[in-house]
Amino acid sequence: MRKELVISISLSLAIMLLGYSLAVYFNDVTIFPRFGALVICVGIYFTVYGLEDKLSHLEGNADSLIDILDQNLARASESSYAVMEDRINKFKTKEKEFRDSRRFKLVKVEAGLAIIGTFIWAFGDLLVFVK
Repeated sequence: MRKELVISISLSLAIMLLGYSLAVYFNDVTIFPRFGALVICVGIYFTVYGLEDKLSHLEGNADSLIDILDQNLARASESSYAVMEDRINKFKTKEKEFRDSRRFKLVKVEAGLAIIGTFIWAFGDLLVFVK
């Protein structure tokens, strides 16, 4: 997921720099706000598609591991049953916490990009200094 965050931030910065450069080059303050809207699109895209992709993959792996553990649990003796059941429950809890923290981090970064893009969209013409 780190790779997607780096790509998202880099792409957004490149879009902002390109928009600002074009606005200064063409001496047109209305160009930069349009690129702010593109940053919003990038933020939303990576939030929706990146998040669903990664979380579904993570959930699939965790479910497979839990299934394997459950199968082994059924074969375990009573003494080891309690130990394995406790470990499975701890794993389920940790896996859910990990998934939730990854989701929160991604949403936080992409929400920040959406806020910056919205700000540029709204006030970009005032941020461009032309001659």
